[in-house]
Amino acid sequence: MVISLIEDIAIADLQQKIFNVSTINRLADKLIEHYHSTQTDKKKGIQVFEQRLADTQKKLDNFINAIADGLYNSSMKITMDKLEQEKAEILMIINEYQTKLKSVSLDKSMIVAYLEKDIAALKSKNPDDLKKIIQTYVEKVVVYEEYVEVFLVLFVHMSGGGEENRTPVQRYYCMGFSERSR
Repeated sequence: MVISLIEDIAIADLQQKIFNVSTINRLADKLIEHYHSTQTDKKKGIQVFEQRLADTQKKLDNFINAIADGLYNSSMKITMDKLEQEKAEILMIINEYQTKLKSVSLDKSMIVAYLEKDIAALKSKNPDDLKKIIQTYVEKVVVYEEYVEVFLVLFVHMSGGGEENRTPVQRYYCMGFSERSR
């Protein structure tokens, strides 16, 4: 019974803070904004690695030119092998970044559809679906004598915070240890 009550409180908190029309649109906007910033970060990462690749290739070319001019010693071979290995690793990283950039393309409608799917699951009241939703969106639940605090994995602030994050509980639902021993 207590676990069921806590699950009900967590679901009510999710419905209030995430699964409502105004919050879903704001949440989708924030997630798209975050998605675009990560895409920008990946593009910048590619640029950084492309510069490293150019620097490495320039060093290799300098060694090749030195060898062509007749300058060679055994340490040059070791250094060239290290540079070739570094070049291969950089190319692999660049390819990985490019694959990630091309593989997933999100837009707001996809995010809204995903969240609406979870709203439908909440409305269905299927225990397995409810359990998955709680596991997906609720980080933890802390039960106090006077209230229950639900910590969400993501949260869109609608106001200044504070008491909004706490879910009041009627006194007889949650008794302290000292009250139980009476």
